[in-house]
Amino acid sequence: MLPIVEFLGREIGTYSICMIVGLLVSAFLAYHLGKRDGFSLEEIVFVVLWIALGIVLGGHLLYGITHYDVLVHMFSNLSKLGFKQIWSTLVAVFGGMVFYGGFIGAIFTLKIYTRKFKEPKKTAIMDIYAVCVPLFHCFGRIGCFLGGCCYGVESKLGFTVTDNQIVPDVNGVRRLPVALIEAYFNILLFCLLFKIFKSERFKGRMLYIYMFFYSIIRFNIEFYRGDEIRGIWFGYSTSQWISIVLFAISFLYFVFHLKSTFKEIFKKGDGRLPTNKNIYKTIALSLLTLGIYGIYVMTSVSQNINKAVPNKKRTMNYCLLYFVFTPLTLGIALLVWRYHLAKKLDKELTDRNIDYLFTKGDFWLWNILGVIVLVGPIVFTHKILKAINLINKDYNKQNGFD
Repeated sequence: MLPIVEFLGREIGTYSICMIVGLLVSAFLAYHLGKRDGFSLEEIVFVVLWIALGIVLGGHLLYGITHYDVLVHMFSNLSKLGFKQIWSTLVAVFGGMVFYGGFIGAIFTLKIYTRKFKEPKKTAIMDIYAVCVPLFHCFGRIGCFLGGCCYGVESKLGFTVTDNQIVPDVNGVRRLPVALIEAYFNILLFCLLFKIFKSERFKGRMLYIYMFFYSIIRFNIEFYRGDEIRGIWFGYSTSQWISIVLFAISFLYFVFHLKSTFKEIFKKGDGRLPTNKNIYKTIALSLLTLGIYGIYVMTSVSQNINKAVPNKKRTMNYCLLYFVFTPLTLGIALLVWRYHLAKKLDKELTDRNIDYLFTKGDFWLWNILGVIVLVGPIVFTHKILKAINLINKDYNKQNGFD
Protein backbone atom coordinates (compact mmCIF):
# COMPACT_ATOMS: atom_id res chain seq x y z
CA MET A 1 0.00 0.00 0.00
CA LEU A 2 1.15 3.52 -0.78
CA PRO A 3 -1.67 5.78 0.43
CA ILE A 4 0.39 8.99 0.48
CA VAL A 5 3.34 10.41 -1.46
CA GLU A 6 5.33 13.53 -0.76
CA PHE A 7 5.63 16.19 -3.43
CA LEU A 8 7.42 19.51 -2.84
CA GLY A 9 7.19 18.94 0.89
CA ARG A 10 3.44 18.25 0.84
CA GLU A 11 1.64 14.96 1.36
CA ILE A 12 -0.76 13.98 -1.43
CA GLY A 13 -3.07 10.96 -1.46
CA THR A 14 -2.30 8.48 -4.24
CA TYR A 15 -6.01 7.82 -4.71
CA SER A 16 -6.58 11.50 -5.50
CA ILE A 17 -3.64 11.49 -7.91
CA CYS A 18 -4.99 8.46 -9.75
CA MET A 19 -8.47 9.99 -9.96
CA ILE A 20 -7.14 13.28 -11.37
CA VAL A 21 -4.90 11.52 -13.88
CA GLY A 22 -7.79 9.25 -14.87
CA LEU A 23 -10.08 12.23 -15.37
CA LEU A 24 -7.53 14.05 -17.53
CA VAL A 25 -6.78 10.99 -19.67
CA SER A 26 -10.50 10.28 -20.06
CA ALA A 27 -11.17 13.92 -20.98
CA PHE A 28 -8.45 13.75 -23.65
CA LEU A 29 -9.99 10.53 -24.99
CA ALA A 30 -13.46 12.12 -24.98
CA TYR A 31 -12.12 15.01 -27.05
CA HIS A 32 -10.56 12.54 -29.52
CA LEU A 33 -13.78 10.50 -29.78
CA GLY A 34 -15.93 13.63 -29.99
CA LYS A 35 -14.30 14.69 -33.26
CA ARG A 36 -16.36 12.03 -35.04
CA ASP A 37 -19.58 13.83 -34.14
CA GLY A 38 -18.24 17.37 -34.50
CA PHE A 39 -17.79 18.27 -30.82
CA SER A 40 -15.56 21.26 -30.09
CA LEU A 41 -13.01 21.35 -27.28
CA GLU A 42 -15.23 23.74 -25.31
CA GLU A 43 -18.22 21.37 -25.58
CA ILE A 44 -16.16 18.41 -24.37
CA VAL A 45 -14.78 20.38 -21.42
CA PHE A 46 -18.31 21.43 -20.46
CA VAL A 47 -19.56 17.83 -20.70
CA VAL A 48 -16.64 16.56 -18.60
CA LEU A 49 -17.43 19.13 -15.89
CA TRP A 50 -21.05 17.94 -15.75
CA ILE A 51 -19.86 14.34 -15.57
CA ALA A 52 -17.45 15.22 -12.74
CA LEU A 53 -20.32 16.90 -10.88
CA GLY A 54 -22.46 13.78 -11.21
CA ILE A 55 -19.62 11.51 -10.09
CA VAL A 56 -18.98 13.55 -6.95
CA LEU A 57 -22.63 13.98 -5.96
CA GLY A 58 -23.75 10.47 -6.84
CA GLY A 59 -20.68 8.76 -5.39
CA HIS A 60 -20.99 10.49 -2.03
CA LEU A 61 -24.78 10.12 -1.92
CA LEU A 62 -24.76 6.35 -2.45
CA TYR A 63 -21.96 5.97 0.08
CA GLY A 64 -24.16 7.77 2.58
CA ILE A 65 -27.16 5.59 1.72
CA THR A 66 -25.15 2.46 2.50
CA HIS A 67 -24.65 3.93 5.98
CA TYR A 68 -28.31 4.78 6.49
CA ASP A 69 -28.29 3.15 9.94
CA VAL A 70 -25.87 5.83 11.20
CA LEU A 71 -28.12 8.55 9.78
CA VAL A 72 -31.19 7.01 11.42
CA HIS A 73 -29.38 6.90 14.76
CA MET A 74 -28.21 10.49 14.38
CA PHE A 75 -31.67 11.87 13.56
CA SER A 76 -33.30 9.86 16.36
CA ASN A 77 -30.90 11.52 18.82
CA LEU A 78 -30.75 14.89 17.14
CA SER A 79 -31.80 16.83 20.25
CA LYS A 80 -28.89 15.34 22.21
CA LEU A 81 -26.21 16.21 19.67
CA GLY A 82 -24.36 19.46 19.16
CA PHE A 83 -23.57 21.04 15.80
CA LYS A 84 -20.01 19.68 15.74
CA GLN A 85 -21.20 16.12 16.41
CA ILE A 86 -23.85 16.36 13.71
CA TRP A 87 -21.34 17.79 11.24
CA SER A 88 -18.68 15.17 12.00
CA THR A 89 -21.29 12.40 11.61
CA LEU A 90 -22.42 13.75 8.22
CA VAL A 91 -18.80 14.04 7.06
CA ALA A 92 -18.15 10.43 8.11
CA VAL A 93 -21.35 9.13 6.51
CA PHE A 94 -20.96 10.98 3.19
CA GLY A 95 -17.16 11.18 3.21
CA GLY A 96 -16.53 8.16 1.03
CA MET A 97 -17.56 7.40 -2.53
CA VAL A 98 -19.16 4.43 -4.28
CA PHE A 99 -18.43 3.86 -7.96
CA TYR A 100 -21.97 2.94 -8.94
CA GLY A 101 -23.25 6.09 -7.29
CA GLY A 102 -20.86 8.19 -9.38
CA PHE A 103 -21.73 6.27 -12.55
CA ILE A 104 -25.48 6.72 -12.11
CA GLY A 105 -25.04 10.29 -10.86
CA ALA A 106 -23.14 11.23 -14.03
CA ILE A 107 -25.92 9.76 -16.18
CA PHE A 108 -28.43 12.00 -14.39
CA THR A 109 -26.29 15.13 -14.74
CA LEU A 110 -25.75 14.38 -18.43
CA LYS A 111 -29.51 14.00 -18.87
CA ILE A 112 -29.99 17.38 -17.18
CA TYR A 113 -27.28 18.92 -19.35
CA THR A 114 -28.71 17.63 -22.65
CA ARG A 115 -32.23 18.81 -21.76
CA LYS A 116 -31.29 22.16 -20.25
CA PHE A 117 -29.08 23.14 -23.18
CA LYS A 118 -31.15 21.23 -25.75
CA GLU A 119 -28.08 19.31 -26.90
CA PRO A 120 -28.90 17.59 -30.23
CA LYS A 121 -26.03 15.09 -29.90
CA LYS A 122 -27.19 13.50 -26.64
CA THR A 123 -26.82 9.90 -27.88
CA ALA A 124 -23.26 10.67 -29.01
CA ILE A 125 -22.49 12.11 -25.57
CA MET A 126 -23.74 8.95 -23.87
CA ASP A 127 -21.69 6.79 -26.24
CA ILE A 128 -18.52 8.75 -25.46
CA TYR A 129 -19.29 8.55 -21.74
CA ALA A 130 -19.69 4.76 -21.96
CA VAL A 131 -16.28 4.35 -23.61
CA CYS A 132 -14.51 6.63 -21.13
CA VAL A 133 -16.00 5.16 -17.96
CA PRO A 134 -13.95 1.91 -17.80
CA LEU A 135 -10.74 3.80 -18.60
CA PHE A 136 -11.37 6.29 -15.80
CA HIS A 137 -12.45 3.47 -13.51
CA CYS A 138 -9.18 1.61 -14.14
CA PHE A 139 -7.20 4.54 -12.76
CA GLY A 140 -9.61 4.73 -9.82
CA ARG A 141 -9.09 1.05 -8.97
CA ILE A 142 -5.31 1.45 -9.08
CA GLY A 143 -5.79 4.31 -6.64
CA CYS A 144 -7.93 2.03 -4.44
CA PHE A 145 -5.17 -0.56 -4.37
CA LEU A 146 -2.53 2.00 -3.44
CA GLY A 147 -4.80 3.66 -0.89
CA GLY A 148 -5.82 0.41 0.81
CA CYS A 149 -9.60 0.84 0.76
CA CYS A 150 -10.13 -2.28 -1.39
CA TYR A 151 -7.93 -5.03 0.01
CA GLY A 152 -9.53 -8.35 -1.03
CA VAL A 153 -10.08 -11.65 0.74
CA GLU A 154 -7.33 -13.70 2.34
CA SER A 155 -5.60 -15.72 -0.37
CA LYS A 156 -2.47 -17.72 -1.12
CA LEU A 157 -2.17 -15.58 -4.24
CA GLY A 158 -1.64 -11.87 -4.07
CA PHE A 159 0.14 -9.43 -1.79
CA THR A 160 0.76 -9.20 1.92
CA VAL A 161 -0.96 -6.02 3.06
CA THR A 162 1.22 -3.55 4.98
CA ASP A 163 0.74 0.01 6.14
CA ASN A 164 -3.03 0.02 5.54
CA GLN A 165 -4.06 3.07 7.55
CA ILE A 166 -7.72 2.84 6.54
CA VAL A 167 -8.26 -0.72 7.83
CA PRO A 168 -5.23 -1.58 10.07
CA ASP A 169 -6.68 -5.01 10.96
CA VAL A 170 -5.86 -6.38 7.48
CA ASN A 171 -2.13 -5.66 7.77
CA GLY A 172 0.24 -8.63 7.73
CA VAL A 173 -2.16 -10.85 5.77
CA ARG A 174 -1.73 -12.02 2.16
CA ARG A 175 -4.77 -10.89 0.21
CA LEU A 176 -6.15 -11.11 -3.31
CA PRO A 177 -5.59 -7.77 -5.12
CA VAL A 178 -9.21 -7.37 -6.24
CA ALA A 179 -8.68 -3.72 -7.12
CA LEU A 180 -5.96 -4.60 -9.63
CA ILE A 181 -8.04 -7.48 -11.00
CA GLU A 182 -10.96 -5.12 -11.57
CA ALA A 183 -8.60 -2.59 -13.18
CA TYR A 184 -7.51 -5.33 -15.60
CA PHE A 185 -11.11 -6.16 -16.56
CA ASN A 186 -11.88 -2.46 -16.96
CA ILE A 187 -9.03 -2.13 -19.47
CA LEU A 188 -10.38 -5.12 -21.41
CA LEU A 189 -13.85 -3.61 -21.39
CA PHE A 190 -12.46 -0.25 -22.50
CA CYS A 191 -10.67 -1.92 -25.45
CA LEU A 192 -13.89 -3.65 -26.48
CA LEU A 193 -15.98 -0.47 -26.28
CA PHE A 194 -13.31 1.59 -28.04
CA LYS A 195 -13.19 -0.90 -30.91
CA ILE A 196 -17.00 -0.89 -31.21
CA PHE A 197 -17.10 2.91 -31.12
CA LYS A 198 -14.47 3.24 -33.83
CA SER A 199 -16.38 0.78 -36.01
CA GLU A 200 -19.39 3.13 -35.77
CA ARG A 201 -21.69 0.31 -34.70
CA PHE A 202 -24.23 0.43 -31.89
CA LYS A 203 -24.63 4.19 -32.02
CA GLY A 204 -26.76 5.23 -29.07
CA ARG A 205 -26.39 1.81 -27.41
CA MET A 206 -22.87 1.88 -26.00
CA LEU A 207 -24.08 2.53 -22.47
CA TYR A 208 -26.15 -0.69 -22.54
CA ILE A 209 -23.12 -2.68 -23.72
CA TYR A 210 -21.06 -1.24 -20.88
CA MET A 211 -23.73 -2.00 -18.28
CA PHE A 212 -24.17 -5.55 -19.57
CA PHE A 213 -20.51 -6.50 -19.29
CA TYR A 214 -19.49 -4.45 -16.27
CA SER A 215 -22.43 -5.68 -14.17
CA ILE A 216 -21.25 -9.27 -14.74
CA ILE A 217 -17.67 -8.34 -13.85
CA ARG A 218 -18.63 -6.41 -10.73
CA PHE A 219 -21.13 -8.97 -9.45
CA ASN A 220 -18.47 -11.69 -9.44
CA ILE A 221 -15.62 -9.56 -8.13
CA GLU A 222 -17.71 -8.51 -5.13
CA PHE A 223 -17.42 -12.06 -3.73
CA TYR A 224 -13.67 -11.53 -3.34
CA ARG A 225 -13.57 -8.03 -1.89
CA GLY A 226 -13.50 -9.24 1.69
CA ASP A 227 -15.31 -6.28 3.23
CA GLU A 228 -18.86 -5.34 4.11
CA ILE A 229 -18.40 -1.59 4.29
CA ARG A 230 -20.82 -0.99 1.42
CA GLY A 231 -23.61 -2.97 3.05
CA ILE A 232 -24.81 -6.56 2.81
CA TRP A 233 -28.44 -7.21 1.86
CA PHE A 234 -29.79 -10.79 1.90
CA GLY A 235 -26.36 -12.24 1.25
CA TYR A 236 -25.38 -9.80 -1.52
CA SER A 237 -23.61 -6.46 -1.32
CA THR A 238 -25.16 -3.18 -2.39
CA SER A 239 -23.04 -3.19 -5.54
CA GLN A 240 -24.19 -6.71 -6.41
CA TRP A 241 -27.84 -5.68 -6.19
CA ILE A 242 -27.14 -2.69 -8.42
CA SER A 243 -25.28 -5.01 -10.81
CA ILE A 244 -28.35 -7.26 -11.00
CA VAL A 245 -30.57 -4.28 -11.86
CA LEU A 246 -28.19 -2.91 -14.50
CA PHE A 247 -27.72 -6.36 -16.03
CA ALA A 248 -31.49 -6.84 -16.24
CA ILE A 249 -31.97 -3.43 -17.88
CA SER A 250 -29.25 -4.02 -20.49
CA PHE A 251 -30.22 -7.65 -21.13
CA LEU A 252 -33.87 -6.79 -21.66
CA TYR A 253 -32.90 -3.92 -23.94
CA PHE A 254 -30.95 -6.26 -26.23
CA VAL A 255 -33.68 -8.91 -26.09
CA PHE A 256 -36.26 -6.38 -27.28
CA HIS A 257 -33.83 -5.22 -29.98
CA LEU A 258 -32.42 -8.66 -30.84
CA LYS A 259 -32.69 -8.43 -34.61
CA SER A 260 -31.07 -5.02 -34.87
CA THR A 261 -28.44 -6.09 -32.34
CA PHE A 262 -27.20 -8.96 -34.51
CA LYS A 263 -27.27 -6.68 -37.55
CA GLU A 264 -25.04 -4.21 -35.75
CA ILE A 265 -22.60 -6.90 -34.62
CA PHE A 266 -21.92 -8.36 -38.02
CA LYS A 267 -22.68 -5.61 -40.49
CA LYS A 268 -20.01 -4.37 -42.87
CA GLY A 269 -20.28 -0.92 -44.33
CA ASP A 270 -19.82 -2.01 -47.94
CA GLY A 271 -20.91 -5.65 -47.68
CA ARG A 272 -17.34 -6.92 -47.70
CA LEU A 273 -16.67 -10.08 -45.68
CA PRO A 274 -13.56 -10.21 -43.42
CA THR A 275 -10.59 -12.29 -44.53
CA ASN A 276 -8.27 -11.79 -41.57
CA LYS A 277 -9.40 -14.38 -39.03
CA ASN A 278 -6.33 -15.75 -37.28
CA ILE A 279 -5.95 -18.65 -34.85
CA TYR A 280 -3.09 -17.04 -32.90
CA LYS A 281 -5.00 -13.81 -32.37
CA THR A 282 -8.12 -15.79 -31.47
CA ILE A 283 -6.28 -17.85 -28.83
CA ALA A 284 -4.51 -14.83 -27.32
CA LEU A 285 -7.59 -12.62 -27.11
CA SER A 286 -9.77 -15.51 -25.92
CA LEU A 287 -7.39 -16.04 -23.00
CA LEU A 288 -7.41 -12.33 -22.19
CA THR A 289 -11.21 -12.07 -22.41
CA LEU A 290 -11.97 -15.41 -20.73
CA GLY A 291 -13.38 -16.91 -23.92
CA ILE A 292 -15.56 -14.01 -25.04
CA TYR A 293 -13.48 -13.22 -28.12
CA GLY A 294 -13.55 -16.86 -29.24
CA ILE A 295 -17.34 -16.83 -29.10
CA TYR A 296 -17.37 -13.62 -31.15
CA VAL A 297 -15.08 -15.13 -33.82
CA MET A 298 -17.10 -18.32 -34.23
CA THR A 299 -20.34 -16.34 -34.32
CA SER A 300 -18.80 -14.27 -37.09
CA VAL A 301 -17.95 -17.50 -38.94
CA SER A 302 -21.59 -18.60 -38.80
CA GLN A 303 -22.75 -15.21 -40.08
CA ASN A 304 -20.15 -15.14 -42.84
CA ILE A 305 -20.98 -18.56 -44.25
CA ASN A 306 -24.69 -17.72 -44.31
CA LYS A 307 -23.99 -14.54 -46.25
CA ALA A 308 -21.52 -16.17 -48.63
CA VAL A 309 -23.92 -19.07 -49.30
CA PRO A 310 -27.40 -17.47 -49.00
CA ASN A 311 -29.38 -20.04 -51.00
CA LYS A 312 -28.51 -23.09 -48.92
CA LYS A 313 -29.59 -24.32 -45.50
CA ARG A 314 -28.53 -21.72 -42.97
CA THR A 315 -25.99 -22.45 -40.26
CA MET A 316 -27.26 -21.74 -36.75
CA ASN A 317 -25.89 -18.59 -35.16
CA TYR A 318 -23.00 -19.71 -32.94
CA CYS A 319 -23.91 -17.34 -30.11
CA LEU A 320 -27.41 -18.83 -29.91
CA LEU A 321 -25.97 -22.33 -30.13
CA TYR A 322 -23.35 -21.72 -27.43
CA PHE A 323 -25.56 -20.09 -24.83
CA VAL A 324 -28.82 -21.97 -25.39
CA PHE A 325 -28.56 -25.32 -27.16
CA THR A 326 -25.11 -26.42 -25.98
CA PRO A 327 -26.02 -26.36 -22.26
CA LEU A 328 -29.41 -27.98 -22.96
CA THR A 329 -27.80 -30.88 -24.86
CA LEU A 330 -24.73 -31.21 -22.62
CA GLY A 331 -22.44 -30.20 -25.47
CA ILE A 332 -23.81 -32.53 -28.15
CA ALA A 333 -25.34 -29.67 -30.18
CA LEU A 334 -21.90 -28.01 -30.41
CA LEU A 335 -20.31 -31.17 -31.86
CA VAL A 336 -23.15 -31.58 -34.38
CA TRP A 337 -22.83 -27.91 -35.36
CA ARG A 338 -19.08 -28.19 -35.95
CA TYR A 339 -19.55 -31.35 -38.02
CA HIS A 340 -22.18 -29.76 -40.28
CA LEU A 341 -20.07 -26.62 -40.58
CA ALA A 342 -17.14 -28.75 -41.78
CA LYS A 343 -19.38 -30.39 -44.41
CA LYS A 344 -20.65 -27.01 -45.59
CA LEU A 345 -17.19 -25.49 -45.81
CA ASP A 346 -15.91 -28.57 -47.66
CA LYS A 347 -18.67 -28.33 -50.29
CA GLU A 348 -18.27 -24.58 -50.68
CA LEU A 349 -14.50 -24.85 -51.18
CA THR A 350 -15.11 -27.48 -53.85
CA ASP A 351 -17.87 -25.50 -55.60
CA ARG A 352 -15.68 -22.40 -55.72
CA ASN A 353 -12.63 -24.37 -56.95
CA ILE A 354 -10.58 -23.14 -54.01
CA ASP A 355 -7.36 -25.12 -53.58
CA TYR A 356 -7.49 -25.91 -49.86
CA LEU A 357 -7.92 -29.35 -48.33
CA PHE A 358 -10.63 -29.28 -45.66
CA THR A 359 -13.24 -32.02 -45.34
CA LYS A 360 -15.68 -33.47 -42.82
CA GLY A 361 -12.94 -36.00 -42.10
CA ASP A 362 -11.01 -33.20 -40.40
CA PHE A 363 -13.80 -33.04 -37.85
CA TRP A 364 -13.27 -36.67 -36.86
CA LEU A 365 -9.49 -36.50 -37.07
CA TRP A 366 -8.84 -33.23 -35.25
CA ASN A 367 -11.96 -32.29 -33.29
CA ILE A 368 -12.69 -35.80 -31.95
CA LEU A 369 -9.55 -37.96 -32.06
CA GLY A 370 -7.35 -34.89 -31.73
CA VAL A 371 -8.59 -34.38 -28.18
CA ILE A 372 -6.16 -37.13 -27.17
CA VAL A 373 -3.23 -34.88 -28.05
CA LEU A 374 -5.04 -31.82 -26.64
CA VAL A 375 -4.22 -29.50 -29.57
CA GLY A 376 -6.53 -31.30 -32.04
CA PRO A 377 -9.57 -28.97 -31.56
CA ILE A 378 -7.24 -25.97 -31.95
CA VAL A 379 -5.95 -27.34 -35.27
CA PHE A 380 -9.56 -27.94 -36.38
CA THR A 381 -10.51 -24.35 -35.47
CA HIS A 382 -7.46 -23.10 -37.40
CA LYS A 383 -8.63 -25.00 -40.48
CA ILE A 384 -12.15 -23.55 -40.09
CA LEU A 385 -10.76 -20.01 -39.95
CA LYS A 386 -8.49 -20.63 -42.92
CA ALA A 387 -11.39 -22.05 -44.95
CA ILE A 388 -13.78 -19.20 -44.15
CA ASN A 389 -11.07 -16.63 -44.99
CA LEU A 390 -10.64 -18.20 -48.44
CA ILE A 391 -14.40 -18.40 -49.04
CA ASN A 392 -14.85 -14.80 -47.92
CA LYS A 393 -12.02 -13.69 -50.19
CA ASP A 394 -13.67 -15.41 -53.15
CA TYR A 395 -17.04 -13.89 -52.22
CA ASN A 396 -15.52 -10.41 -52.10
CA LYS A 397 -13.89 -10.96 -55.50
CA GLN A 398 -17.10 -12.15 -57.12
CA ASN A 399 -19.02 -9.16 -55.73
CA GLY A 400 -16.49 -6.58 -56.90
CA PHE A 401 -14.93 -5.75 -53.52
CA ASP A 402 -11.39 -6.67 -54.59
